[in-house]
Amino acid sequence: MMQVHVNHGKEATLCVKAVEDPSKYSVVVSQDSGLVTNFVDRPKEFISNKVNTGVYLFNTSLLSKIKPRPSSLEADLLPRLTNENNLYCMELDGFWMDIGLPHNYLLGTELYL
Repeated sequence: MMQVHVNHGKEATLCVKAVEDPSKYSVVVSQDSGLVTNFVDRPKEFISNKVNTGVYLFNTSLLSKIKPRPSSLEADLLPRLTNENNLYCMELDGFWMDIGLPHNYLLGTELYL
């Protein structure tokens, strides 16, 4: 992921994963180059099967773009980076699972152990 980040030279890299049912995730739309062009949260219609894994790589220069107030990476920072053409993605080939719900977190912990 670090090499992809260095190669594109922009401020942020997002790890994405292709899944069978993207309708329950934030879907990432990107060009072949990896440049992210759009995010759609829980799309009703299929637009992509690549989902946001929650794994990010940021340049430290982004710290100055984050206001000291409650905010969300997905709702505030990532759309701005997308509009500025400063966000690229890298597709994960290996295992990934969503651990956003308590039962999935426990299962993920069990699998890890």
